Amino acid sequence: MIKKDITDWIFENLLTIIFVLGIGFFFWFFEPKKLVPMEVYFWSVGPLLIISVISIKFIIMNLNHDTAICLPKLKMIHRENIFIFEESPFFSHNSAVSLYIIDDYEQFLGTGYVEAVLQGKKTLQVRVMNLSSNIDLQYIKENKSKICLKPSIPWGGAHSNNSSEGDSNE
Repeated sequence: MIKKDITDWIFENLLTIIFVLGIGFFFWFFEPKKLVPMEVYFWSVGPLLIISVISIKFIIMNLNHDTAICLPKLKMIHRENIFIFEESPFFSHNSAVSLYIIDDYEQFLGTGYVEAVLQGKKTLQVRVMNLSSNIDLQYIKENKSKICLKPSIPWGGAHSNNSSEGDSNE
């Protein structure tokens, strides 16, 4: 851990030193016989140097971070229709959700909503409202590690649950 921190620090500062020396070489290349006054160097290169170094460090930091979106996995089944999932920033209280089993392909399991976001336990409590008829609770328990939560519901599920024929907005 310490060795990694030291190598990261050396790498970041090495880029800064190379950049500063490169600017000096740039001035020398055009006027090798003259000295560049410090005021010219400071006021012309200083802001450019600061912006460039910060930009380079920002790019390097972003290249090293994994930005893949991880869907929360099922941790446990509390009751027949209350499932506990891992924490995720994509979900809030009363969010409509869909459950999928993801193996070689995605299989829709059902829909529900986030009943509670348990901050202390860092979990989501989901009430499952509609479970596919061909899926039983034992199958879900056996494949718990493959079950994920998505912050949306399929169009067919949303349309059939939320449509109200005959109602009008008048």
